[in-house]
Amino acid sequence: MLLLRLDKGWVLASNTRLLVKPSCVIFPTERIIMILSYLKQLPNGILILWCYLIWYLVMASSYFVWDARLWLNSMGLALIVGTALILATGPLNLNRIKTQFFQVMRLVLCPFFVSSFSALTKGKGFFLLFSPIWLENLVAVLACCVFIILSVSVKRFT
Repeated sequence: MLLLRLDKGWVLASNTRLLVKPSCVIFPTERIIMILSYLKQLPNGILILWCYLIWYLVMASSYFVWDARLWLNSMGLALIVGTALILATGPLNLNRIKTQFFQVMRLVLCPFFVSSFSALTKGKGFFLLFSPIWLENLVAVLACCVFIILSVSVKRFT
């Protein structure tokens, strides 16, 4: 294995064969630029969905359970309800999945998050989405605030 320096960047090579095309190599600075451009064009509705995901991840990490039945039930519900949501909003075909992948993915992931959140927090004293432990709520709120401030800052200063 060799690490070669080409015009457009570094490339892994084995003997004389390239393992990665130079155009596929993404360096950290290019990734940062991609993330910043994503945040710059991020609509408010999607920003709110990101905050929902952040809240879910904070709470799910606090109450995570290694129970195959819980996760399989959540996946089954996600497939059934997600398919119904996809069909209710348009046709279910390969072209739609290719052209609107993230919309279709959200329609399936939302039922998964709802059912797994409900199962993970059942009987734990939650009120709506709020944990009985205020520190957990604070961590989730702060994580959402940091993401919102980052997004707004990128929109304002770039």
